[in-house]
Amino acid sequence: MFPKDFVWGVASSAYQVEGTDAKDGRGKNIWDEFARSGRVYEHQTAEVCCDHMHRYREDFALMRMLGIKNYRFSISWSRILPEGTGKVNEKAVQMYRDMILCMKENGIRPFITLFHWEFPYELFKKGGWLNDEVVQWFGEYAKVVAENFSDLCSDFITINDPQCAIGLGHLNGVHAPGMKYSIPETFQMAHNLMKAHGQAVINLRKYAKQKIRVGYAPTCGVAYPATESADDIAAAKKVYFGFENPMDNWTWNVAWFSDPVFLGEYPKEGLEKFADYLPEITEEDTVLVIGAGSTGICTLLCVMLRKPQRIVVCEQSSERIRFVREHYPQVEVVTPEECKEFVLQSSPHGGADVVFEVAGGEDTFRLAWECARPNAVVILVALYDRPQILPLPDMYGKNLIFKTGGVDGCDCAEILRLIEMGKIDTTPLITHRFPLDQIETAYQIFENRQDGVIKVAVAMEAGM
Repeated sequence: MFPKDFVWGVASSAYQVEGTDAKDGRGKNIWDEFARSGRVYEHQTAEVCCDHMHRYREDFALMRMLGIKNYRFSISWSRILPEGTGKVNEKAVQMYRDMILCMKENGIRPFITLFHWEFPYELFKKGGWLNDEVVQWFGEYAKVVAENFSDLCSDFITINDPQCAIGLGHLNGVHAPGMKYSIPETFQMAHNLMKAHGQAVINLRKYAKQKIRVGYAPTCGVAYPATESADDIAAAKKVYFGFENPMDNWTWNVAWFSDPVFLGEYPKEGLEKFADYLPEITEEDTVLVIGAGSTGICTLLCVMLRKPQRIVVCEQSSERIRFVREHYPQVEVVTPEECKEFVLQSSPHGGADVVFEVAGGEDTFRLAWECARPNAVVILVALYDRPQILPLPDMYGKNLIFKTGGVDGCDCAEILRLIEMGKIDTTPLITHRFPLDQIETAYQIFENRQDGVIKVAVAMEAGM
């Protein structure tokens, strides 16, 4: 079954074996906090473990006696980069170099894993895998690893068990960091993780001091056909590469985490099953936001996170148009009168790919679907005073997907987390501030949309 050059060996992860030292300079990772919170069996921590960082010479001598020729071990990201980025911990670099040299003295070939679930805690506080900056963070870490260890080691693995890191750690919350994120958030995390893998591969090869091999270590359940029959082979493939698990365990599959890495695209079956949970906006899209009031601006900020190719805001008010142009110069702004012609003619796909209707009028409702390309998504954020009519004869050939729910359909927890991370900046929306004893004036200005108001903040202490 296995070829003659198949490499047999053993493996460990840094957090499971290394231990700590008060003077080692290591930064905290998410497992440190998870263990200290009492979430690990019998309140165990990794402060000592196998004490491998002090006993590796003995350990490698024992491995030699056992006849072990190949050893896959992981480097602790937060030991090398205590803050996750920036300053390198030279003590850690020297320790790992000494370990690798000791392995080789004992006839053991090293295989380095960059990430075995140890995410730096300082970067986790900035959003972790949910922050798209993680691609550059992990790329920087890979560069440091290549610069410091590629002269001694030629075999690298970027990420170990991504399904577990995202699924057990962030979907089910039974591993560190022990939080249960929404299903759409975990899809974004998985996407960022695989992009981070790609950046790590680029940087490892770019900065390596010799020719290296780079791998990736996803996990999965294994299924073999009971017989050579076509039915049994098809059944095994369905279990092995299919998407049979419920959504609360969606990460446990091989295809979603492997196809983008090895084939360059997500599997069609997965895209169909997960359609309701995936981002509506891609980097190639033109997005139209109709309405630039407070809700419209918040919608715009969320859209900007997806980094579509083009964003167009449609607004009637000259004051709000001025506000958008001042604070978001990368956004194109049009009036309702010029919106349809502008969007249809300037969009590469013959109309907007995604439309957010936030204004809430009969005319803007019609404008939303008129500006949409065929097969586009129209999202109705606005709340309407009366029923809206779909003039189907006029919409022939559009084949649109309408999504409703208004503001109540928002994932408030996710939005608040993005605000806390600094990914969404809502401060420009506060155009007016009043002390508590002037709340009546504040309400009058807000209710009547006076003086270019977007949002009003009222201080709880009078006279402030």
